[in-house]
Amino acid sequence: MRRAVWVLLGMVTVAALLLLFLFPVRTLIDQRDQTALAQRRIQALAAENAALAKHAQALQTNAEIEQLARDRYGLQMPDDHIYTVLPAAGPTTTTTTPAPASTVPRGG
Repeated sequence: MRRAVWVLLGMVTVAALLLLFLFPVRTLIDQRDQTALAQRRIQALAAENAALAKHAQALQTNAEIEQLARDRYGLQMPDDHIYTVLPAAGPTTTTTTPAPASTVPRGG
């Protein structure tokens, strides 16, 4: 009977150790992975933020605004003269009619 009590006590101790150490360690590892993922996302967002800030700074210049107005909206300044260059015309095809067959009497 004493031996059964010691075995039961040992099993309860092992279960308690698992609950106290194994599960928190697993949670710690998961949190470490999530932290690394979040840090990579922060770096990517910081790089994107820097690019957007640079673009926003460029949009504060008159030259950039004028270029966008010309390219995207087809606008022009009042003193500008706009010339449109049309694409070259494709090759022209002509149809020729065959010469009429000579009327030579057959055999005869």
